[in-house]
Amino acid sequence: MSQVIKLLDAYGRTLDNKDHGNNLIHKLLIEGRLAVKELPDTVRRK
Repeated sequence: MSQVIKLLDAYGRTLDNKDHGNNLIHKLLIEGRLAVKELPDTVRRK
């Protein structure tokens, strides 16, 4: 999950409107365009 957050944060910093970039993850969650789900231990990679 931390790698996804880093990726979206880096992408947000490239946007012209910095306010949109700062709130990108929150916006995607509210709009239902991003879902965070826990995977079973058998599927996780370390």
